[in-house]
Amino acid sequence: MRTAIVMALALVALTATALSGPEEDLGKLKERFIKRHPVLSRLANEGKVGEVHDGYAAAVKTEYLDQKAGPDADSPTIRAFLAEENGDRSRLYAILAEKEALTPEIVADRAGKRNFDRAKPDHWLKPKDGAWVQKKDLG
Repeated sequence: MRTAIVMALALVALTATALSGPEEDLGKLKERFIKRHPVLSRLANEGKVGEVHDGYAAAVKTEYLDQKAGPDADSPTIRAFLAEENGDRSRLYAILAEKEALTPEIVADRAGKRNFDRAKPDHWLKPKDGAWVQKKDLG
């Protein structure tokens, strides 16, 4: 999961100076990615959240969705946390797609491939076949 955030931040950094309008949006996205990073990493290390082939994060089991994302009583649920994370990823992919004259789906798919490549062996991944698998077990 850490690599997903690092990848997103690198993409933001590389494109922020090249884009004329969305610099402010990219800056806000970067701040939110950085703020969520520790929680996302912890949830991935706990096996509750994994990366999906399409560039988004998801709960490995539906029973995790209603659990708190953090230890505090006011922490959002994992469902709400993932909605924020994936919403920001979607916005990032749209900005990058516009810049690169691609579709957001192509940008997201590329991000998904990078996230899979950079995942730790014990992290959960969901390839196109739809079955969760730990990276160490991918063939």
